[in-house]
Amino acid sequence: MKKRKNKIISLLLALLIFSGAFSAFAGSSNAVSETEPSDITNSTESVPEETKVKLKKSSITLYVNQTAKINAQITNPVGETSYLNSHREVAEVDSSGKITALKKGSTEITVLNDKSKALFKVNVKEPKLNKTSISLEKGRSFKISVIGKAGTPIYKSSNKKIAEVSASGKVKAKKTGKAYISVRTNGTNLKLNVKVINKILLIGHRGYSGEYPESTLEAFEGAFEKGFNGIECDVWETNSGDILVHHDPTTTRLTGKKQYIWRLSKKTRYKYPIKKGKNIKKYKSKKLIIPTLEEVAKLVSDYKGYINVHIKFDDKYHMSEKGVKKILKILHKYNLEKKALIFGVMNYVKPFINKGFKTGIYASPKTKSRLQSMAKWCSENGAGTIVFADMKRIKLYKSAKSLNNYCKKLKLKYGLYSTNSKKEYEFLCENGAQFAMSDNYLRY
Repeated sequence: MKKRKNKIISLLLALLIFSGAFSAFAGSSNAVSETEPSDITNSTESVPEETKVKLKKSSITLYVNQTAKINAQITNPVGETSYLNSHREVAEVDSSGKITALKKGSTEITVLNDKSKALFKVNVKEPKLNKTSISLEKGRSFKISVIGKAGTPIYKSSNKKIAEVSASGKVKAKKTGKAYISVRTNGTNLKLNVKVINKILLIGHRGYSGEYPESTLEAFEGAFEKGFNGIECDVWETNSGDILVHHDPTTTRLTGKKQYIWRLSKKTRYKYPIKKGKNIKKYKSKKLIIPTLEEVAKLVSDYKGYINVHIKFDDKYHMSEKGVKKILKILHKYNLEKKALIFGVMNYVKPFINKGFKTGIYASPKTKSRLQSMAKWCSENGAGTIVFADMKRIKLYKSAKSLNNYCKKLKLKYGLYSTNSKKEYEFLCENGAQFAMSDNYLRY
């Protein structure tokens, strides 16, 4: 009986311990359930932002030995940015993105950070000179320009007696002959070939008519401002006794209104303003007027330049003796005795011969014999210059040397009426011509 009682007591104690442990477990379980929702709600896991590589520009052109920096904007970078180069022999790139051009070619540089990348293209060129060969008249200068230079170029002349060069690259022609200028730049050598030729007069044909409306004061002044030595103008005597400067016998081509030039006067010319010509749109707000010879002569005198006066003719027109005297008077007034050449066809230039000015004939012969006949006429009548219409007439002689010798024999000088070719201009400089007329500036 006593043993049974002890077993019941032990069982009750066990139940009591078990219920206490269960209560503690339940309490603990309730505490967890009460706090877990709050913890889940307040501890949201953060997602890292994506890395992005963006370039300010995607390509560049460099010359050998030049450097440049890749401007890369990295959003949310991860570690170091790397630069992968497809052609290391063309250009190299360091860890900071600095590029150094090595040789002609192209390469692609990949800018990489994490898994984001961008492509940068590099085109490498070799440096070059603005000219590789030039012909310079004796006494004239030319400035060498290095395209794509890195650092300061070093210049050296092969013959300083023919052409010298300054530390800044200014070449000056000293005497006729050939030389070259070596240019050390960007780790390489470049060369400018220089041919020094004789100096002749460059005359603006109807003024600087390649850039201005022809035969206007603007064209004549523009010629002197550009560097021409002088200008050529065509003259007509009007019925009123004025001497006007205009190429055509009528005003139609340049003014749009038809009238014979000799029927105009110093006063009525304002009714026929110039409305056509090179860059005419620049003069919308300005009235361009047919000038008088006196206006042109004064301009030439102010610039201390030369003037070639072309005596014009037409089937319906003939210059009077008064007209001849007036032209001579105007040229004398502005002291142009040593600066003027009066030329035209034989019969029209004859009244001006031996009147204190140089004279010449306009020559467009078709044969060598006709050219010789015209040259003899000049020599016999006192006209000292042959003005060839074009290069075809000059080349009637087999060589320029033989033509030059023939002219010297007759004590004649020669020049070209019109050329727009630098090659022809240089030919004239090398072969004894006195002048070349041109619409364009043919010097460097």
